Parts: sequence; C-alpha cells; structure tokens
Amino acid sequence: MATESVASWEYVWQRRLSYTQHAYRFFRGFEKLIVIHSISPFGPGLRVLDIGCGGGHVCILLEKLFGVSACGIDSSRTSINIATGLARQWSASAQFTLGLATSIPYGDGLFDYTLNFGVLEHSKQPLDDLKENIRVLRPGGRAWFVVPNLLSIGPLDRLVKQLIGRWPYGFQREMSDMALKRLLAAAGFVRIETFARTRNWKGQPIRLGRRYGWYLYASAIKPES
Repeated sequence: MATESVASWEYVWQRRLSYTQHAYRFFRGFEKLIVIHSISPFGPGLRVLDIGCGGGHVCILLEKLFGVSACGIDSSRTSINIATGLARQWSASAQFTLGLATSIPYGDGLFDYTLNFGVLEHSKQPLDDLKENIRVLRPGGRAWFVVPNLLSIGPLDRLVKQLIGRWPYGFQREMSDMALKRLLAAAGFVRIETFARTRNWKGQPIRLGRRYGWYLYASAIKPES
C-alpha cells in the first residue's frame, strides 16, 4: 500500500495537476483551518504537525496567520521539495520532512495538534495512521481529521472519474461519521466529535447538518494518561 500511495502522489505532484496549484491549495487549506480555529483556536506557542502536508500551504498559513510552529510530512519527495521552496519564498520557518503517516519521523509526545487533511481515506491500514497520531501527540493533545464523507455525492464523483480514467489519487475509501468514530475509539482516542461541512456556490464551507456534506471533520483527544 505504501508503494502504491507514494507512486500515486508523486504522479499528482510531478504533473502539477490542478489539485496542486498554489491558489487552490491555499484556499482549501484556509477553508479547513478557519472551521477548526472556530472550535479549537490556534495560537502562538502551539506545535502542529501537518500529516500529508503536500506543498506546505497549511503549514505556511498556520505560521503566518496564527504564529504556530508548524512541521509537515508527506510521502511525495516532489511535494516536500515544493513545500521547502514555498517556505523559503514566504520567509516561513516551517520544516518539511519526507515520511509516511504509518511511520512518522518524529519522536513521542512532541506536538499539541496533528492535522490530517485528506489523508486517512487513502490508507488501507488507517488504524496504523491513528496510532502514530497518538504517539506523536502530547498527553491531552488534539488530532484533527478531514475526510470525504460517505453521506455525500463524493463516492459517486470518485466512481465516475475512476470509470472514465480521470482519477489519479489511488486508493480512497469514504467514511461515515459512525465508522470514523469507531476507528478513532479503537485507536485509543477520547472525546471524539464529528461534523460535516459542504460548500455553497461560492466555494465557501456551509453546514447542512452534522452528518451530511462533502467533508467529514473529526476532532479527537489523546488521553492524559
């Protein structure tokens, strides 16, 4: 699975598909961060790890908007090179490292937050990803996840693109809120909360209810002891 995942994302970033364009990545990253900030605010002094950081856009936003100390890992060497160059361009101190979500190249208990935007759905061993999130979080630290929602048109959109050969993202499994909660609890997280968001015609996130929408958000806490 790891080899398949790396190959898929190397293809996406090497070809500089629309998904990777700076304006798009900054906009989508900002969209998610603002939703999360309204619930559990970011601020100076926090250490945040962005797992599956892509081109580094979320880390740069965290530093420039909230004063957060941000690090990112990704399985694509091309995306790490892009992220490092972008940080230099923005005079950001964010650090980027090649690594897998199932084997995070950081020590135990180093981070206050972990962010997993569009990562967990691509893993065939999601429990391994979650246990690594717990390992690198400090006791009481919070993990955030954003995954495509099973209760949306997302699965149909993916299936159509796969059938016509326009799906470059490899394996993907959409999740329901209940399935995601069970998975997080099995990994050892507590105080688990989920909610859905979709977008209006302007591309802004809106709320249709806690279960229905394009994106499923989840917040989970590492136990204090």
